[in-house]
Amino acid sequence: MTGRVTRLVMFTDCYPYARADEWKRFELELFAERFDEVHVAARLALCDDPDPNLPVNVNILPPIFAPGQAPGGRLGLGDFASLITHPSLNDAGLAPARIKYLARSWRDLNALMASDTYRNHVAPLLPGSHLYFFWGRGYADILPLLPREQQAAALVRMHRYDLYPETNGGYMPFHSAIVRAAGRIAPVSQDGVDDLARRFPAQAHKIACLRLGTLPRPPGPHAEDGVLKLISCAHAKPVKRLHLIAEALAAAAIPVRWTHIGDGPELARLRELAAKLPANVTVELKGAMLPPEVPEHYQSTPYDLFLNVSESEGVPVAIMEAMAAGVPTLATDVGGTRELVTDATGCLIPADASPAAIWATIAAFASADPAMRLAKRHASAELVRTQYDIRANAAKVADAIASLPVTP
Repeated sequence: MTGRVTRLVMFTDCYPYARADEWKRFELELFAERFDEVHVAARLALCDDPDPNLPVNVNILPPIFAPGQAPGGRLGLGDFASLITHPSLNDAGLAPARIKYLARSWRDLNALMASDTYRNHVAPLLPGSHLYFFWGRGYADILPLLPREQQAAALVRMHRYDLYPETNGGYMPFHSAIVRAAGRIAPVSQDGVDDLARRFPAQAHKIACLRLGTLPRPPGPHAEDGVLKLISCAHAKPVKRLHLIAEALAAAAIPVRWTHIGDGPELARLRELAAKLPANVTVELKGAMLPPEVPEHYQSTPYDLFLNVSESEGVPVAIMEAMAAGVPTLATDVGGTRELVTDATGCLIPADASPAAIWATIAAFASADPAMRLAKRHASAELVRTQYDIRANAAKVADAIASLPVTP
């Protein structure tokens, strides 16, 4: 590169202090080629040691909050009083149901910006840098408080919980202020773009889709042995509604093997439900796997259908990873999932589908013409190759960030 040194500050929630997020390394590797300096600023750490496999020009800043540490304490009158002095942040008005939530978020934001890490390591880097907020909540809450020239240099990615108000009881503190402040807003789905443009028409000109992705891979094995092989992969939390899969399989009258990858608070419930399933249904709850292990598992183990019955989604990387190995998907029509799952690549079902309806769709897939199922396998892998290759999509993110104006 010639001329002025280019610098990127990437703001994350946990990465690289979170092993489950190691797939973000693919973006960082490309950013390291595009920018002279890359600094990663994590809001909190889930482990003591960051990802050790990053490029040499990627500098990992200390997290704001160490493992086990988080902002807290009682709300005081000062939290409410100081919030009033920033009316641009108070987009909730004084609605009683929201003001306490807003004040708590304001307290946490003040704790972040008052921290030694922010003042000594992060703030000095901001002038003259491109700013990339991977999430539209958390660290992105600082954006409305930054100088205008720094706001103009910021790209904010949005996914699900940081985008759709209905996933947050109808309200997200600072959300409107972040959308107004950012130089560019980049939802990971066209559904997210449409939702934001509808709610913020004055900002529609700076909202554009920048997709996530995964690495295209050779197709995984495919075995026709009379057993329907189902796979799901998700953190077992209520929004994923994994219990619906177990309840659907209670109606199975054919040999089925269901494998689930992922740990979480709902896993105990899944074990109880799995124990009650008929003898023709085999269940394997594998628990958590490291990110590189999941696609490797698809490369070595045959599966017929990936299942995602979430109540809410952005565009799930878990589906992309299965599709990359040629596994079709049954999924609920939520968020941007329909941008991945179509009649060509799987089966899209209503968000409120009952266990009986879920099983009926699975059974129809199992009894379908083998040529049709094979076509879905090919189409799934091809869609990832052409639209969800993480290297190509990360390059688009880097281009979008680099296009924003930076003031030295």
